[in-house]
Amino acid sequence: MRHSDNNNWSNSVFCMKEKKWFNVAAIVLGVVFVILVGVLSFFIVHNAEWLIGDDAILINKTGWGTPFSIWTTIQPESGRFFPLAYMHENIVLLFPGEMHSVAQHYVLNMILFILLALALLKTLWLTIKPEKIVDLFIVLISVILCLSRFFITYCNVFSTVYLYLTMTGIVILCVMQYYTTRKKVYAVVPTILFAYLVFCGECVFIAPLALGVVTLLFGYKQLSKEQKIFNICIVSVPVLFLLVYFFGIYLQKTPESLYDPSHGTGVTFFENALKIIKGQKFLILAALVWGIRQIALITKKDSYHVLYDSFLWTAGAILLGGLILKLDWHLYYYSAMLYALPSVVFFGKKYFKEIPLLIILVLFAILYSYKVPRVIQTNQKDRIKHKEFVTYIVDQHLQGQKIVWHETVTNDTTSFDLILRNWKRNAL
Repeated sequence: MRHSDNNNWSNSVFCMKEKKWFNVAAIVLGVVFVILVGVLSFFIVHNAEWLIGDDAILINKTGWGTPFSIWTTIQPESGRFFPLAYMHENIVLLFPGEMHSVAQHYVLNMILFILLALALLKTLWLTIKPEKIVDLFIVLISVILCLSRFFITYCNVFSTVYLYLTMTGIVILCVMQYYTTRKKVYAVVPTILFAYLVFCGECVFIAPLALGVVTLLFGYKQLSKEQKIFNICIVSVPVLFLLVYFFGIYLQKTPESLYDPSHGTGVTFFENALKIIKGQKFLILAALVWGIRQIALITKKDSYHVLYDSFLWTAGAILLGGLILKLDWHLYYYSAMLYALPSVVFFGKKYFKEIPLLIILVLFAILYSYKVPRVIQTNQKDRIKHKEFVTYIVDQHLQGQKIVWHETVTNDTTSFDLILRNWKRNAL
């Protein structure tokens, strides 16, 4: 008995020490997380300045104190329909001042970036449920991996993808919370966010459509009545969008209208697919995990997971949908990475075990994070350069100098140089 008591006492002491080191590691890595997010957030707002180009969209609206209207981004003749894409920028009009500075717009970006970081942290914590120090490292490295990849979209205001990424992160977290807690608020929030997001871009409907359909199709028997209703609701959102788009926009589109030539019309499907897949290496890992899962499900060695299997299918649908539309900007596929990450971590721990999974995640984190200093340096340089450029023009104008816009004539209306030139004139 004494020998048994000694063993129990030794085990108890070992568990206490292990828990103590776990708590210490959690605090240290938590501090690292705060510092990382703090530094990146600082450079989102530091030397904030308009970059002459697509920033013209904001300069000519909220930059001058004019609110965005849904009608600005409804263009039936060219097949464009994203009425809510810029609505969030109207928040800056709540800030004081007659002319709303670029700094106010970047503060909004910074807030969205911090919200994404917190959503990712909570999502991955729920995914892996840390019990060991290695689990904590998996969570932190996964967050670093994503933030490093997405950072460039938040230190620019030429695209509203930053809003989409943050809301997608919140949607994923709420869906996970709903299946875990079954609290109705976690079903209402993602449904509302999906309803908002699908009207922010024509291809956004793919995510809620895929998530709802595959969950109902493959996980129907596992769902409660409320969960089935939830998935039907999120499917109804893209269906409504498609009906509105088809009858209100697509049928009104003029035959001669062209989509923006900078978005994939000049490449073949396979050329674009090769380019995107080469640049979205993390999705190759997700595809590998998806393949392992299909083998496990087909051989009936495992059952369908209504969360993580559905997320993998959704990531694949976003990738395939973007390739079909020949979208050639990598940022259009970032949301696929958000959906895939929890699944890769969850199934990676199951099939690869913790240490191999951590090594894989570290390699991807290095792949994306080593570019961040260069992104910051280039972005800061561009901000300073454009500020000096505009300041020089203003000074010369105040001195009575005549300002002339000179451009050469070209017959190529799809030339990217011509498009960029027009944006610069519009912004300046």
